[in-house]
Amino acid sequence: MKVALLLYGQPRSIDNLKVYNSHKLHILDKYDTDVFCHTWYKPDTILPVSSWSKLNNVVCPNNSIDIIKEYYKPKVLYYEEPKYFYNSKISNSKEITVFNYANDSNISNIISQLYSIDNVSKLFIQYSNTTGTVYDFVIVARYDIIIHEFPNLTTLDRNFFYTMNHHPRFPDIFFIFNPFFIESQNTYNNLDTIVKKIIDHTIPKEDYWEFSAECLKFNNFLIYFHRSLIRGILIKEERN
Repeated sequence: MKVALLLYGQPRSIDNLKVYNSHKLHILDKYDTDVFCHTWYKPDTILPVSSWSKLNNVVCPNNSIDIIKEYYKPKVLYYEEPKYFYNSKISNSKEITVFNYANDSNISNIISQLYSIDNVSKLFIQYSNTTGTVYDFVIVARYDIIIHEFPNLTTLDRNFFYTMNHHPRFPDIFFIFNPFFIESQNTYNNLDTIVKKIIDHTIPKEDYWEFSAECLKFNNFLIYFHRSLIRGILIKEERN
């Protein structure tokens, strides 16, 4: 089975072998896996964290890129210096700032995540199209997640889009899907469209439960696909 593992976001915990070894055990060694990476990197930089995170002073390891190359051997790796994202429509919208955590710093972190996912998805699409490589499944994940239990991909129906099942909305720690669903990962490109719907109250209340990356990703999914295609599955993980 041919699998693409798309890693995005901050390279925190990249030097923790427990993370890599869990990815190796449950994905890299189990399937014919190609890895694609986008990350943020600047030596001696303290990485921004959201206010709801329990992390403090997360420092970007100076050898982050070397570790990614050595461990994951990505087909494509692209890294950028950390960016601060400001969106005036979001920051000035009462439909968004009604949530007390929707401050400029947290909003920047949300957009940063969406940007990274969008970029690694584009790297995957370009590589797949250029090389003609056909993949059975795409897995979208972060660099800091230790996997304890993961589904056997050979048992999954490729007609569905899989999330974790620990709550009923759109858990976004892992996504597993047929490449047919890859457009669901371009939330960053559609951010203005989704925000306009929020401001105009054209998103049903049950589909806008909070201003979060998860909620935005869900509404981006609905631009392209029907919600009935989403399936929750058991994945046990630990956020390092």
